[in-house]
Amino acid sequence: ANDRIEVRFPAAAEQVGTARFRVAAVSDTFTDATEIQLPVYTPATAEAFATYGVIDDGAIAQPTRAPVDVFPQFGGLEINTSSTALQALTDAVLYLSDYRYESADGLASRIMAIATLRDVLEAFDAADLPSATELDAAVRRDVDALADLQNDDGGWPSWQRGRPSVPWVSIQVTHALVLARQAGYDVPASTLDAALGHLASIEETIPADYGDAVRNTLSSYALYVRGEAGDRDVEKATALYEFVGDDLEPDAVAWLWPSIDDPALRESIERRLGNAAVETAGAATFATSYGEDAYVIAHSDHKTDGIILDALITQTPESDLIPKVVTGLLAGQTRGRWNNAHENAFVLVALHRYFGTFESITPDFVARAWLGDLYAAEVPFRGRSTDQVSTVVPMSEVPVSYTHLTLPTS
Repeated sequence: ANDRIEVRFPAAAEQVGTARFRVAAVSDTFTDATEIQLPVYTPATAEAFATYGVIDDGAIAQPTRAPVDVFPQFGGLEINTSSTALQALTDAVLYLSDYRYESADGLASRIMAIATLRDVLEAFDAADLPSATELDAAVRRDVDALADLQNDDGGWPSWQRGRPSVPWVSIQVTHALVLARQAGYDVPASTLDAALGHLASIEETIPADYGDAVRNTLSSYALYVRGEAGDRDVEKATALYEFVGDDLEPDAVAWLWPSIDDPALRESIERRLGNAAVETAGAATFATSYGEDAYVIAHSDHKTDGIILDALITQTPESDLIPKVVTGLLAGQTRGRWNNAHENAFVLVALHRYFGTFESITPDFVARAWLGDLYAAEVPFRGRSTDQVSTVVPMSEVPVSYTHLTLPTS
């Protein structure tokens, strides 16, 4: 009497909705009661885990364990299958083909993308893509424009012939012309020879106010392009790597890698790039920093990822990082493309290399999935397609005991 007593009743919600309970009190001839309603919401926090992989032949078993203390009406296991890791590249190429700035590096970026990726886009029958004739004409037109823009020293300015040659622009334009020649386009020999001569002494053209990191990266990029053109300078590349060492940024290391033969140095490079990767369950990226000088080499993280992906494919094609870097790059698209012309060019060049190395055979298989003894999915893939098929196993159907996910192909 004249006091309060707390009485506790243990309770737990089993599903979402409204929990109702009634409290009644009786004392002699007096009674009272009330009903209380409390909302039960979907769990405020959710956890998700993703794993990615590639099946070349046979099957793969992925260990899984059903989570405990979860609401069975929420969540589940989602299985996504596709015949390619390249989901949509059309928008990136269209962005470059429609790029309105006729600067030397803008023209070079367009050549890099179209010259290397045209055959891939035709294979995927991409919608809205210009015809092969139109793409060929665009590359030839841009090559002629760059030849006319070249300075007497073999380098390139950004906009107007006769202006000082810009190191980054000169190297990228030479890279684009090398790729165009590799793709079968007619590139004037005099133009390319003068450009490669300019790159052989690129250090002499780098402004004195450029920082050491940028200077070393420009030297590394020039060595890479020369190597792609058949002018591989092992001695200079080795000396640069041994002299600068750990101060080289990851993209510079990736550019030097193909021009280094020493097994110990190659092992060091592979280890350095592996350590530089920022990995999640399904993706990998690389971080670089050039401070205030970043703009003079059109630096960006996506471009760096593309450069390193290209190096991994050519130097260590068995690396587990490759599909994860591809996944990270594709996840970094906005409206089907990357942020600027340089990013799109370098990423598309790397993805073309990926396509040619790992996806050169036209798909013709059936992908199946079992969750323990549960037959979860069967998806046929006939011919090239960027389609992705999703299968969801509700949490209530996920076995509670330890099991595994089996993904075979036939």
